[in-house]
Amino acid sequence: MATTTTTTTTEPHDPAPGVSCTVLVPADCQPGAHGDDTAALALIRLLGLEALQADRSPTQDAHIGTADWRTQAQLDLALDALRELQRHLMPLPATRTLSLSPGHVQVPRDADDWPALLAPGATGWLRLWLDMRMPQPILLPVMGAARGFDLCPVATELDAAVESLIFRLHRREIARHRRVAAPAPVR
Repeated sequence: MATTTTTTTTEPHDPAPGVSCTVLVPADCQPGAHGDDTAALALIRLLGLEALQADRSPTQDAHIGTADWRTQAQLDLALDALRELQRHLMPLPATRTLSLSPGHVQVPRDADDWPALLAPGATGWLRLWLDMRMPQPILLPVMGAARGFDLCPVATELDAAVESLIFRLHRREIARHRRVAAPAPVR
């Protein structure tokens, strides 16, 4: 569901030059305060996404057939069922291209089709569906800014999880580029 591409430009808002990526994902923005309840939910979803995307290859797992493996398989099936229900009950928002960096989310210049871009200075939650296995979006605390959103510090754990997400997306894209650029093995 999510397509990421590393960008080589650095935004003026970017506190970590060079760490950025471009994602093509279903996304929208909901205005609202950065309350403790939503911040806790945002942290839970970010940690859940990290766990869901953790590298775990069942073919390399020495514990195939154990209770933990069976439980994980059952949870995967439940997540798939929830995703199917969500798709039928609540369609995903439009797919959008966003450039993420630790301090800023940039939207393309032609982003006038966004129904809910925040006015500069207004707070809200950017909702991103980054993994098709996760039926609910991750939530990023944002404030309206020119051509996008500034990421807002809300809680230490949430801020660290957001930075970790952006860094993981950035590193995965670098790894993909290296695999594509690697010469084919000679036979």
